[in-house]
Amino acid sequence: MSTLAAPRDNTAARVALIATPIAALAALVLHLAGIGAGVLAASLLAAVLGVVALVLHLRAAPPAIVLDPPPATASGSPPSTAASETMSPPGDHTGLRLGPYTLERRMAGGGMGEIWEASHDTLVRPAALKVIKRPPGLERREERKWFERFRREAVVTGSLTSPHTVDLYDFGVAGGMFYLAMELLEGLTLRQLVERHGPLDEARVAYLIRQACHSLIEAHEGGVVHRDLKPDNLLVTRAGRDFDFLKVIDFGLVKELVGGPGKRRLTGQEGNLEPLTAYGARPGTPGYMAPEQIDGSGIDQRADIYALACVAYYALTGQPVFLGNEEAQLMFAHVEGEVEPPSARVGRPLHAGLEEVIMRCLAKNPLKRPPTMEALDEALAELRFDPPWTPARARKWWDERGGFPESADA
Repeated sequence: MSTLAAPRDNTAARVALIATPIAALAALVLHLAGIGAGVLAASLLAAVLGVVALVLHLRAAPPAIVLDPPPATASGSPPSTAASETMSPPGDHTGLRLGPYTLERRMAGGGMGEIWEASHDTLVRPAALKVIKRPPGLERREERKWFERFRREAVVTGSLTSPHTVDLYDFGVAGGMFYLAMELLEGLTLRQLVERHGPLDEARVAYLIRQACHSLIEAHEGGVVHRDLKPDNLLVTRAGRDFDFLKVIDFGLVKELVGGPGKRRLTGQEGNLEPLTAYGARPGTPGYMAPEQIDGSGIDQRADIYALACVAYYALTGQPVFLGNEEAQLMFAHVEGEVEPPSARVGRPLHAGLEEVIMRCLAKNPLKRPPTMEALDEALAELRFDPPWTPARARKWWDERGGFPESADA
């Protein structure tokens, strides 16, 4: 699935291309009839129309956007192209065109790129455009890998159909930037929700985490792990009148599992896909990485289960599982540190069943966690809350706080 610039009208070129052989045929007929002047006139007409056809055809052809990088040269690096060498200028990109999209409003940004609200040339519905800039100083031999990481993110995300996974519309390359066009969602990330309103009700945490399970069950059954689950990658939105509808976003660090169903596992040597990490970046977020993801012992879907439990812990307490600002300190804690129960962290009793599920998912040994995301979903489904969290209760909660926010601005 590629994105091409809108083609120009090439009707005139088609007419000229059709008229040229007609004029040539007329010249032949006149020649056979012995009408010399007619032959000369028709020949001149054919020549003129041929030139016009060529010019109009070249003007009408839209510039192609090639999603698969060109074959590598003998040196092993892709040939240089204007698109791959051109970076957009720093600053405000409002009004910048990427394929058929026009950037309208910056929504969020990070080290790798930005999220923009964008309009489409012909589609009525706006989109959220994830714009990823080609890293400065990237060697040409690495350019192919850089491009492939994000092309596969688009392929993986586009193949998922769960209503709890963000919808991908389109993707393409323009001006040295890779972009993914996704559904534009109103709401807040789970991090924003907790920062603005404090720790969440236990029933609400279970309600939201179960929806994330539904997205990840499909991903795992398709043979990939997310590897970067965190509060910033879970969006609390709404679907019509269903409030607190959760979407899993940003599958940029997925990696393929190998083996049959239920036996899929990933190690540093296995799998035919490179990790979809940012160029030079660590595959994951230190505060939410499973021990086996940190020490390189090999991961499977249970690494996502661990990370999702870290997210649930944060939603319940308003704090991450381990506190600290240094990456090395956090990663060491996830590998060796003892987890403080959520109830001890907040200093009050919490739903015992929910706490037990979270603590089981945070086991250092993957074999002691629920074996699959489906098993985690079933464990949460068995819990009983009084009162339970429902879309109606969520709608009332938002109404009491001034209504649902329009977008997850940073």
